This record gives sequence, C-alpha cells and structure tokens, in this order.
Amino acid sequence: GVSMYLLRRRVDSLIVLLSAIPVIAGFFLKELVGRARPEYFLTGADPGTQSFPSGHSLFAMVFGGLLIFLVEDLVHSPPVRRALQFGLALLILAVGASRVYLGVHWPSDVLGGYLFGAMALLVLVWLRNRLAGRPLSRR
Repeated sequence: GVSMYLLRRRVDSLIVLLSAIPVIAGFFLKELVGRARPEYFLTGADPGTQSFPSGHSLFAMVFGGLLIFLVEDLVHSPPVRRALQFGLALLILAVGASRVYLGVHWPSDVLGGYLFGAMALLVLVWLRNRLAGRPLSRR
C-alpha cells in the first residue's frame, strides 16, 4: 500500500489497504462455520482456529489476485508482465495445495478460501476501476 502511495497511485494504495477487510472477514467466517480441521497434519502444533475457509488460500487469492491485476498496468514489457502474472498464479495455487498437503485443511476449505477471495477480488477490482474513473489500459 505504501509503495503504491509513493508512486502516486493513491486509488491502488487504498484498494491494497481495503484488501485486508475480506481477509479479516474470513476469520469471522471460520468461527461462524465452526468446521473442525483434519485430525492428521504434518505440522507440529495443532492450529488454534477452525478450518473453513482456509485463511492462507483466501489471502493468497485476494493479495495475489490484486498483484496480478496491478502488474497489468505497472509492468510495460509484455513477456515480463506475463511471466510475473503466471508466477503469481502458480503461487496462489501452491499456497492452497500446501494447506492440504500439510493436513491443516480439507480440500473444500481451500476451495472455499479461493471462492471467497475471488468474490472479494472482483469487488475490489470493480471499486478500483470506479474510483479511478477508468478501467486499466489494455496493451
């Protein structure tokens, strides 16, 4: 958020800051749903929160998705831009896969985190374009 502000991209800075809202809402959703975590996990300590949705997957989708969106306008070289976007997409997928692999989430927890994150991302992108008064330019 600060770097966007320093680059005089104040609307983008605001959107990055607002992206914390759905992540925080995900914590409340965990308590509302109250789904237990899997009993087998590779990590040492028992996670202290409920299972659905996966907060890591939610965060990865919201923040990674925003970066994919913003890179479109910030990086001028098409091959570099596409490589960054592809790498970010792989990272989002890897976060979800790691949660299931470590046994701290069910696959549906990860899908729920992705879905909730994607819905939030759509709202954030819509809001960004509304506040900026223009859609991102397409190259």
